[in-house]
Amino acid sequence: MAFPVDNIARVVVSPHVPDRGKAFLQFLVAMTILGLSAALVNAALEDENDAPAGAVTGITYAVAVILTIRLLSVLVRRSYYVLLVETSGPPFARLHSRDQQLIRQIGEQIIDAINNPQAAFMYRIEHLQIGDTIKLIGGSGNTGKVSK
Repeated sequence: MAFPVDNIARVVVSPHVPDRGKAFLQFLVAMTILGLSAALVNAALEDENDAPAGAVTGITYAVAVILTIRLLSVLVRRSYYVLLVETSGPPFARLHSRDQQLIRQIGEQIIDAINNPQAAFMYRIEHLQIGDTIKLIGGSGNTGKVSK
């Protein structure tokens, strides 16, 4: 993908860090609601036999495990760095990598090319995706993305 240097309006390199604080807060809220709900249901079922109370406890533990796995998946997620190239027209490009040095180097070379139109450089992009990412799992007769 090539951009005429004259059309480049802005080049930005920025980190994309998972919002771990938000994930932890959501986890605490969900666990609090889960604990209070389980306590209320168990209190309401206290007079009855132990089978429903055991089911509530089992479901509570299962949901707690799922919430913990979701939290851990965000906490261990690595940051990556984004290179945004905006043009004066509609085209817009984004390149991301976990290698901060590489992204900064590419951004600096684009800026140098704006200042020096004779400059030339080339990188090999291992994975290029243009447009929407659509994941289809199983089924048959999938038609792809449907938009209104």
